[in-house]
Formats: sequence, C-alpha cells, structure tokens
Amino acid sequence: MNIYQLQYTRLGRQGIGAGWQVSGGTKGTPQLAVNIFEKLASNLVSARTGAEMPPEVWDIQIQERYVFLSHVNYISKNIGDDTDTRGVSFVHGYVLRAEDFKELVKEPWRAVGFPAELFDKNYEGKRELPLLEELPAEPMDKYEVLASLGLDQEGYRRLMERVYAALSAVGGNVCVCSEKTEQKNFEELAKKIAFLVYDGLPYLFRLKLSVFSYDRQGAFLTFSRKAEGHENVFDLDTGMGYGPEAPGYGFIQACTSLGDEDARKQLLAEMEEFSDITYGGNYEAVRLHHMELACGAVRRDVTPERLDVLMKDAAGVKAYRYDLLDAYLGDLLGVYWRIGKELPGPEIYKKLQRRFVETENQEFRQMFCNYYADHMCLPGNTGAYETMYHFQTERPGDYEYLIRYLEEKRPEFVNAYYFDYYLDRHLDTAARYEEFVSQKNGPLDANVAARIFDILGRLLKKETASVSGNEGLLALTKRYEEYGRIPGAALPDRMAGFSRLLKENYWNHFDVSQFEYSRDQEYAQMGLYDRGMPIPDAVRKLVDGGRMLLESPDLKTFQQTFLSGSVIQDSKKRKALVDELRQIMKAKPGVPLDSYLLANYRGESGFDLHAVATDLRDSDRNMYLHTPDLAGGFLDSRLLNGNGEVLEKFKEQLKALEKENGQGGMALLRNVYLLYFPPMRANDRMMCLWDYVQKWMMFAALMPPVVIGCRVAFQSSQILGIVASVAAGILAVAALALNIRFGETDIKEFFEQSGGAVLAVTAVGAAISAALAVLTALASVPLLIVMAVLSAVLVIARIVLLMKTLYA
Repeated sequence: MNIYQLQYTRLGRQGIGAGWQVSGGTKGTPQLAVNIFEKLASNLVSARTGAEMPPEVWDIQIQERYVFLSHVNYISKNIGDDTDTRGVSFVHGYVLRAEDFKELVKEPWRAVGFPAELFDKNYEGKRELPLLEELPAEPMDKYEVLASLGLDQEGYRRLMERVYAALSAVGGNVCVCSEKTEQKNFEELAKKIAFLVYDGLPYLFRLKLSVFSYDRQGAFLTFSRKAEGHENVFDLDTGMGYGPEAPGYGFIQACTSLGDEDARKQLLAEMEEFSDITYGGNYEAVRLHHMELACGAVRRDVTPERLDVLMKDAAGVKAYRYDLLDAYLGDLLGVYWRIGKELPGPEIYKKLQRRFVETENQEFRQMFCNYYADHMCLPGNTGAYETMYHFQTERPGDYEYLIRYLEEKRPEFVNAYYFDYYLDRHLDTAARYEEFVSQKNGPLDANVAARIFDILGRLLKKETASVSGNEGLLALTKRYEEYGRIPGAALPDRMAGFSRLLKENYWNHFDVSQFEYSRDQEYAQMGLYDRGMPIPDAVRKLVDGGRMLLESPDLKTFQQTFLSGSVIQDSKKRKALVDELRQIMKAKPGVPLDSYLLANYRGESGFDLHAVATDLRDSDRNMYLHTPDLAGGFLDSRLLNGNGEVLEKFKEQLKALEKENGQGGMALLRNVYLLYFPPMRANDRMMCLWDYVQKWMMFAALMPPVVIGCRVAFQSSQILGIVASVAAGILAVAALALNIRFGETDIKEFFEQSGGAVLAVTAVGAAISAALAVLTALASVPLLIVMAVLSAVLVIARIVLLMKTLYA
C-alpha cells in the first residue's frame, strides 16, 4: 500500500507566502487528497476553543475514499528563519486509500497502535516527506486493553451497545467520558477505546468511523472528561452507558463476543465476503440490517420464528451481485416449503420469481420449484401461470421436472394452466398455431378443440386489423377456414359458429369501393345471400342494382345506384361497375333490350347510342341489326315509352346522329332512326304541300285589311299609324309562324324531308303577300275596293282548299 505524508502549519510573519498552508508532503500525493487534507487540517486547528482541549490530539477521518490519520500539536514552535516563532498549531497527517485502510484495520492495532514518534510535533522545514509502504504500529492485545480499562464482557457489551446505537441513527455519535483520566492521557485512552470499537465491528463498518482523541463536533467517536452536552455516552469510570436504545440485531453479539476468537474472526471474514459480493463493498450505503442479513446468510440462519423478518430483509436487498444472496434465499424458501408456510406477500414472490429467472444457483432454483408447486399452483393463480409459461418456453429442463411433479400433485392446476393460460398465451400468432397443429399426430381433445375455436376468433380479429383490401381479406378468411378444420374436432355446432364468424368478419371489414360483380360467386361463398348476414347496405344496393339492370331494368333505381353518389361517391368506380355489367349482359342470354339501353344511359346527356349498338352487336340480341321490324324492341320499350323526356331525348339523339353520319352510320342505328322517322309517301307530301300553300294564302288574304287599317290610323295620327303598322306586321308574321308550326299537318317533318318545295312556296307566298301589302298602301279608294274583293276571294279559296285537305 502507499501511505502519503502531509503537514500543515502557518508559515512566515506576513507578506507573500505567509499564512496557513500545506507546508510539506510526499511527492506524488493525489491532488484531491491534498485538497481534502488542507481543509481537514484547518478544521482541526480551529477545533481547540479552550484550555480543556489537550495540547496534543490525534484524529481519523474518511472522505472521498481516502483515510486521513492526523496528529495536531496546538502549542507547536516552528523552527527556521522564515517561520513564525510564536506558538502555532502544527498538523502532521498520513493519507491512504480506504481500500488499504480496510485491510489495515482488520487488525485494529495496526491502525491505532502507532507510536508517539510517528508524528512530527513541530515544523522543521521539511518540504518533501517519504512515501511509506506500511504504517508503523505496536501490537495490542484485546484482553490486556480491556483489563487496563477495567472492562469485562458486560462492560465491553455496554460500550459496543452505545456504538451500535450511534450507527443506527442518522448522524449519530458516541462520547466516552472519564473524569479519572488526566488530560494528557486522553490520546492513549482514545487508542485503546478505538482499538476495542474497531474490533467489535464488521470489517465494512470500520470504514464508517471517524475518531477524535478528545471532544470535537462532527466526529463519530469522541472523548471527554464530562458527559454534559452529549446524548449517547459511555462512562468509562462506571462501565455504564446511556442514550438511544440500541438495535437488537443478532450479529452484534456475535461480533462483540469474547469467546472463541477464531470463530469470531471466521464469521467476520465470511460476512466481509458476503458484503463485498452482495453490496459491492459500498461502506457508505450499507446499514445495520445489511450486516444482520450478511450474518444470517453466512450462518444459514433460518429460524422459523423469525422467518418472515429474515425473508423480507433478504428479498428487499437490491444486490450488487446475487451469488451468495441467492443461496440464502434458497435456504429460507426451503423452510417455507417444508413447514407449509406462505410467503409474507406477493411482492416477495415476484422478487423470488425474478431471481429464479436470473440466477444460476441450483439450490435456490430447486427450492423455488418445490414451493411454487405446493403453494402457488392453484387454478386461477395468474402469477403461477406466468412462471409456468416461462419454464415451458425458456427453461424446458425445469419445466419437465416441474410438470412431472405437478401432474402427480396438482393435476387440476395443470389442466387449468393449459386451457386458461398456455393456449391463449402461446397461440398468439397464426404461425404458432400452424406449428402447434403440425406437432399433433392425432385428433385433438374436444375441450382443447373448443378452446382453440375461441383462440382462432381472437387471432382472426388481430390479423384482420393488418389486412389491406378485399382480396387480402378473402385470402385471410380462406386461410382461417382451413384453420377451423381442427383435426378430430367433432364439434359441428362450434364449427358452424366459427364459419359464421368468418363470414361476418369478412362483411364487417368489406371495402365497398372495391366491390366487383365478377366476384359474385366469392361473395356468395362468404354468405352474401345467407339469412341474417350483416351485409353492408351499400353492397346490398349494388347487388340489387345489378339484378335490376340484368333482369328488370328500372330508370329510378338505376339513377339512385349508378348515377348518384348515394351508394358509391367515386363516379369512375360507378362507371366501372356499369361497364362490368355490360360485359355480363353480352354473355347472359335473354337480357331485355331495356337493359342495354339503361346500361348506356348517361343521365342528362342522354344515351351513348354507339355503345348501345356495340353491346347489342356483341350479344345474342344482334338480331336487331338485321331485322327491319323493330316494333317488338324499341317501340315496346318500357324505358322509352314510360318517360316522355327520355323518349324525346332519345329521338333527338337519333336525329343528330343521322344528320352527322347519314347513310354511313351503323345499320342498327339507321334502322332505329327509320323506325321513329319513316320517309313520307307522295300523297302525304302533296297534302302537306297544299296545307303549306293554304297557310300562305291565308297570310296573303290578311295583308289588304291590315294595310287598310294602318292607313286609317295614319289619317288620325302619324305616330298612331306607325305603331299600328309595326304591331300589325309583328302579329301577322307571328300568326303565320304559329300556324305553320302547330297546324294539322307535320310541317316540321315535311320541311326536313321536302325542303326544296317548302322554300319555293315560302318565296312565292312572301312575294305575293308583300305585293298585296304595297299595292294596298298606294292604291286609291276605288282600287282599295278591288283589293278588298281580292282578299275575300283568297279567303274563300283557303276555306275551299281546307275542306278538301281535311276530307283527304
């Protein structure tokens, strides 16, 4: 070990370099140790506040894992030209690591048996001090020391009782008082008492003590001639102590016994080994109950009366390593198992279960298995189920040992674990289910099969959440149909129920936007037409709409299903569905003609006539392409004849198409056009021509009277004449137009088929009417009479021709 030296005093009288400082030390002393020593030395110098303090004291302190053994001379005389010759304090200290001091203090005399000449009493100008490998000390005998102090076993027990009382308190300390001891002898007294105290403590606790050879605040073990001002006191003169109640731990008696010294040292060594391994040698965190546990562990103390206390202490430790603690836990658990006693609480069981998972200590593992089987393996005990599952999946060797024991002692637990926990927990994926079934050579037990149906339902729900699209959903359903064929499961009701569950799950997650008429058979297999199946309303409407279009076309239903967004909002998808139905029509015999028309109905824009013709051409209805008599089809169409607006739109589209294509259009469309607009016969055209001539004759006959009326209005007022002339002209022309448009004969159709004749009659009629109007306007009174007669003749001729036309 390395033992460093440091000295502290006041140098110089004044100026630079003067004052209290570390005046010398060992080269290579860690700077942290130097800094701590300087602070400690300063406090020690300030500790003497009166003449009661002896002129010389020694001190042991531990800070930052360094131990400082210091001596203070309060009446030092520094020697040298650069020192103050007045009385000053001088501190000489030795520094070593706590780990080295722990080894040193195992023999307490090596720590406190230092000779008086070990310390310099005055500053002698030394700047560099040697490094020591061991601390000089004089051997001390415990029994001789006790005798010199007048203490027997009981007195020693009382002394250590005060020490342990101080250790059990936060910031505790103990003061040893003796009025009989002279002031100059307290250094020696402190050595003896410190020797005895160190000797009665576990090795790790010896690092928790700070010692001062007289009275100083903050030290753990102090000395004084008077007991006043101290709460925890041992009176050396009477051998009595008083203060807080001492803890009743059993290890205290073992450590302070004056019996077999070899056995005591063996116990201390084993407790140290346990502490180093279990607590990591952390003397600052270790408390008395940790030492009690260490003592109990090395002694294998499993007293039944204290069993719960011992187990709580042992299980409550958060160990650095569990090598030795697990062995002790196994001892305690074995007692619980043998005497049939329950553990103190569920938290203890959980801690032991964690240790079972992590430990390699076979004794503990064996005892845990025994206790687990006898005390925990009850139906419904979830904690026992969890442990069992861990055995089965992670430690098959332990599981085999345990299951054999349980099958004999706890068969009801084994059954409950298998049905209520293992199957649910283990079969948590489809892959595990497939593996489970593949490992079964024969049929499954009916109870197992029934449980598996429940598990499959849970797995189905879990997998459905991650499936995308109707195809994936169908594939999932088919796969679970296979899963549902459990080998040897004679459970028709459960199988039927599971099949129903699959179908309901399919429709509950069905994406209507992916509906396809071509998958009708698949939908039927999924229960589309089963009674009570929760089919989505949109799917039912699409199915009904498709059946309507193929079997009994209805315009209103078609509009609601395929033209509006009430069922499917995406217009492209609606069109795709209709196109799919068009393809089905072509392959389906006996589809009504209205189905072809309705499938190509586009709402306000009317029909896609080319698509109608194409669909009919590609279907078994291509007879319409060659049959001149279409009355059984288009003329009897409920779709066209049941809605006037639709029919008119249809005819308009036929005319437009005929005008666009003429004789070059598709034969079917040409035939349909001729069906609704057949060519006029010669007699019909002649009758229409005469009717048109008569209309112009009537118009020409009205010109003279109208003009005469306007002339009369001009004679009264020029403005009135102008207004009358304009109004008369407008009314006359309007009357002619209305007569032509809404007359008895279809002048519109006649005009479309005989446009040249109509134009000739129109030109002649207009010329005659204009001539009559001009002549009447310029004629004298006698000539007006002639014009009136002419007008009457035209009226009579119109009447005669009208009668002839009507008769014809």
